[in-house]
Amino acid sequence: MSNISLDWYANNCNGDWEHEYGIKISTIDNPGWLIQVNLSETDISGRVMEPRTWGPEHRRWVRSWSNGEEFNVVCDVHSFDVAIGEFQKFAEAK
Repeated sequence: MSNISLDWYANNCNGDWEHEYGIKISTIDNPGWLIQVNLSETDISGRVMEPRTWGPEHRRWVRSWSNGEEFNVVCDVHSFDVAIGEFQKFAEAK
């Protein structure tokens, strides 16, 4: 996981946010990963991103989007690092 992702999480942990909102990582049946980041009460709350797709490249793919309340990214089983990078780009965007 990148430093910006770790720093963003650490900076939002205030004793409440991480218990009520936080980040969820789960598997999907393709097989692959789903990462959901709740943006409530963070500096990027309300930031919307239209769905963006990367791949397929040797059966690798990533799809990310945000409705302003939650950032979501799904990916194949080998692209977890790319998925984290998608959140990093989203969090760093101005």
